[in-house]
Amino acid sequence: MEAFAPGLGDDYPKALRRIRLLQGDERILLTNARLIDGTGAPPVGDVSVMVSDGRIDWVGTDATSHPGTQGAEIIDASGKTMMPGLIDCHVHFSGEATASAYQRYLDPPAQVRMLRAANDAFDALASGFTTVRDAGTSGGVPFALRKAMRDGVIMGPRIYAAGDPLSQTSGHGDWHVFPYDWVRDMAPRGWLVDGEDECRKAVRLNFRQGADFIKVFLAAGGVTNTPEDLEAYPEFSPGELRAIVEETHRREKRVAAHVAGAPSALHALEGGVDTMEHGRFGPDRNVLEKMAQAGVYFCPTVSILYWIATEGEKWGVFAGGIEAAKQEVENQYKMVNLAREIGVKLVNSSDCGSKYGRGNLPTELELMVEAGLTPMEAIVAATRTAAECIGVEGDLGTLQVGKRADMLLIDGDPLSDIRVLQDRDAISVVMKSPD
Repeated sequence: MEAFAPGLGDDYPKALRRIRLLQGDERILLTNARLIDGTGAPPVGDVSVMVSDGRIDWVGTDATSHPGTQGAEIIDASGKTMMPGLIDCHVHFSGEATASAYQRYLDPPAQVRMLRAANDAFDALASGFTTVRDAGTSGGVPFALRKAMRDGVIMGPRIYAAGDPLSQTSGHGDWHVFPYDWVRDMAPRGWLVDGEDECRKAVRLNFRQGADFIKVFLAAGGVTNTPEDLEAYPEFSPGELRAIVEETHRREKRVAAHVAGAPSALHALEGGVDTMEHGRFGPDRNVLEKMAQAGVYFCPTVSILYWIATEGEKWGVFAGGIEAAKQEVENQYKMVNLAREIGVKLVNSSDCGSKYGRGNLPTELELMVEAGLTPMEAIVAATRTAAECIGVEGDLGTLQVGKRADMLLIDGDPLSDIRVLQDRDAISVVMKSPD
């Protein structure tokens, strides 16, 4: 694979022509499509779908048999593949423009970063992603984006957000290149919390500002941050993690754990987290079998390592991080392949959004196929299983009667070549239902 150029990769007029934000009272009949419904079932040809009030009202092969077709808008999908809108379960709409430790949170200014984050969200929608899970962005950015979308100010995917990640002092969210007081007060990568009481309060504060789930750093091991961050050890005590998980589960919400290496993964499993982010423990059968038994969702984020390995220097990543990413990519492939074999619930997740891979979120699906998944398995990881990971499978993830009408029309067959999802010109319609 070749490295991708960052940026929109598209002009606004072309993107706007394919985005269809549904209104509450619309009735649309899409006819003659080849349907991949997101469940993993084989595709079905010559399918018609009726959309009413933003939801799927009917699915069948004979549109004339539906009593409510008269007066509906007709979209002829002949020769196109219809599939659910894609879901990325690990993005960061931060608006950052560099990985440089000294510039990352200062250049561009906060106001410009917010505007850039809005642009990045629009680009994700134009790429076919109708839903994303923002896995921790500080300063309330994802909440502001979500409110602006609901108010009709900007366009972007449906956002489920963690808010500010939780880090222990001297943990993955504590940048040692800056003075401690600045990191503590400005919280550029999340909140520094120590002790069970601080952990509980941070969870409550995140839910107060609108979080949908909680993100916790249980190890360092970051390849994009600083040399001090490369070494990964389990972070947070068992009691602190238990407090975070208990406080979150009391609200019937979920905990996403950033882990790097088997020790932190086992720590996360013992603490009762719901989703595992990154992993980076290679093909460790013991860890993966425990994940499968616990029903933990796995977001392997292969893309971030790929992009750092191929484009890290351009983005200001330090040399040690680039070298670590190059070494880790193959191990991550092996880990994903064994996870598939064991039956771990794999989820599409890129760890991108504003710097690496900007404009190329569908690349994660290609990388998962390279790691051993079939194209259909990769699609399910980006639709049904991703919706389950977020906890919205009753509304999203599959094209079935009663669910939201988030869907794509593709000129091509992603089961023959998953890379067609990276081709903007092949995406003829991106349909997103109202919240």
